[in-house]
Amino acid sequence: MKTLPFFIIFCFLFTLLVPGQISAAALYFSPESAAIGQDQDLKVDIGLNTEGESINSVTANFFYPANQLEVNSMTINDNILSVVAESKWNNGVVSLSSGSYIPFSGDLVLATVDFKVKTNAGSGSLNFTQDSAVIRATDQSNVLSKKAAADFSFWEI
Repeated sequence: MKTLPFFIIFCFLFTLLVPGQISAAALYFSPESAAIGQDQDLKVDIGLNTEGESINSVTANFFYPANQLEVNSMTINDNILSVVAESKWNNGVVSLSSGSYIPFSGDLVLATVDFKVKTNAGSGSLNFTQDSAVIRATDQSNVLSKKAAADFSFWEI
């Protein structure tokens, strides 16, 4: 019975120390899946859902199967990302680090990557790397909690 007051005090202090809402920004690809023929173009959007957070920078790096896909170009949405620190692709990795002087939020397309399909069989995936990040404008915390992959199958035309 003596532990009950201590338990109540502990629960009260715990609720004060734990934030009420956990941030959950998400990076994703669109389309998230498709069947594409050899020599066809595949346009993939890099999407961000900020889940209501105000964001000022993003690092959206991802792996792609270089033996199956070739990057032709990447177009950055400069209406959102006005400052580009890195925009490159090589050996199965696309790197995009960018930001804005004005914080942004919402469900947004950050960039579009234009691939050419090099193969006529099999499947491949796009996967965000561990160093991808979504930085909150107010305290510079990384609020990225979800990274969705995209899966593609390839066939002969």
